[in-house]
Amino acid sequence: MVISTNHQSPITNHQIVSNIVTQRFIKCLEKLREDNRVRSSRQFAMTLDYLPQSLSEILKGRRDVTIDLIRKAAEVYRVNPAYLFLGEGAMFLSDEDQSGFRMLTVITDAQNEERILHVPEPAQAGYAGEYVRPEMIRDLPSFTLPDFKYKNQTHRSFDVAGDSMEPSLWETGIKNHYVYVVVTRRDVFVKRLVNNIVADRSLELHSDNEFYKAFTVPLGDVREIWYARVKISPFLPSPQKMLERTYSELKELRQIILDQSRTLQTLQTTLASLPTTQPPNHPSTMQSHHIKGTVSYQDIGPGFWGIIDEHGRKWRPMHLPKALQKNGLRGIFEILEVDEEISIFMWGNAVEIVSYVIDEA
Repeated sequence: MVISTNHQSPITNHQIVSNIVTQRFIKCLEKLREDNRVRSSRQFAMTLDYLPQSLSEILKGRRDVTIDLIRKAAEVYRVNPAYLFLGEGAMFLSDEDQSGFRMLTVITDAQNEERILHVPEPAQAGYAGEYVRPEMIRDLPSFTLPDFKYKNQTHRSFDVAGDSMEPSLWETGIKNHYVYVVVTRRDVFVKRLVNNIVADRSLELHSDNEFYKAFTVPLGDVREIWYARVKISPFLPSPQKMLERTYSELKELRQIILDQSRTLQTLQTTLASLPTTQPPNHPSTMQSHHIKGTVSYQDIGPGFWGIIDEHGRKWRPMHLPKALQKNGLRGIFEILEVDEEISIFMWGNAVEIVSYVIDEA
């Protein structure tokens, strides 16, 4: 279950709105009468299933308009809520504006404190529909949380189905790659968003689970966007799944190290084949010495051959002859110690084999 917050500040159904809103509402009614869209205030009230006497009280300035009356006027006569509440835009919504308009209904308790509305998975299809009846909203479960941050804004909680967000919301201020709940005309999604509203009036929805591909939703299909603030879940990650993920990461890291080891070996071989002048510490300028030891294959990184002498010292031949590449082979070896400029191995001293005598015993 994801609890989300909306960027809007809705008004509860039973609240009385301010006097300036009432004045703008009366102007809209007068405009409807001027345009002959309604013949009288009584007809206007009757079409909205509102008492004509109560509307008369509003027109005489004895009471203010209610949010329920505004909602009905917006649905029937396309009265623009942005004009009523903010004084912005036209008095009435166009066809395009009307298709994107959605009245946000909230639930309050006896102390007029707003409750968090929960939308379970079976109800999400109806919630995402073109028109949500207030009766449906009232039938949905609701709850409260003690933290103050859940009391000063409108929140919704949604059941999350599926695993698209496992690895692990309408404005241009949407933060890219944050998790939002997106209510479209058909579905409810919990995704990370990329905001393309300015570029092509769309939103790009991404899942945390790489199995699911990203997709684009046109802005005209979006009904609500909620920023995901917290996840409430009765489940803990499976220890086996966490172990498998750790093993997979270690396996990938090991492969990277092996690939880099091979690359360095190839580089080392290439450098060795280049014609160069002999530095003071080149094998031909150094004195050799003899050791008695045993050939041993070391399964470290990409693997290599080494020699452990009778005193336990470790020697790593740069180019061990094929005839000596037998695990456990004993012999006497004439070696030259060499200095390595690049080495990926942390085992023994690097040497060149000058000559050898195999112990046949």
